[in-house]
Amino acid sequence: IGRGTSPNEGVAIAQAVLEYIHNSISCRALLATHFHGLHQNMVSLAFKNIGYYHVTAQKCKHGLIFTYRIKPGHADSSLGIEVAELSGLPLPIIIRSKELLETETNQPCHNKTFNNNIQSNKMKNVFTKLQKLFYN
Repeated sequence: IGRGTSPNEGVAIAQAVLEYIHNSISCRALLATHFHGLHQNMVSLAFKNIGYYHVTAQKCKHGLIFTYRIKPGHADSSLGIEVAELSGLPLPIIIRSKELLETETNQPCHNKTFNNNIQSNKMKNVFTKLQKLFYN
């Protein structure tokens, strides 16, 4: 849902879906989203039957460790750039992403680039193979 939309439209669609499920269907549902603003919007509406959880991860000097634990509440921060690096995106793209994020948020990006991450190296091989498929 929301393909080709702006982030604001995506939040609006996701919130409308949640409101519909809560108010009209009254069923159990699981929604996974990266819209941090959605949590704030839904909390302000004070729906008592909606719970908020996030999957935890830890940053360390070697990269990102997925803990596979679910905790109540929303995530404190986004790990999108770290996940992009684990996915094997080239280092210049990661560095430029951080520069753009700093410009957009007016805050320095303290996320260290983990170029030596073992998982990242494996994913870079996958990324290279995908590049060959698409561009050859």
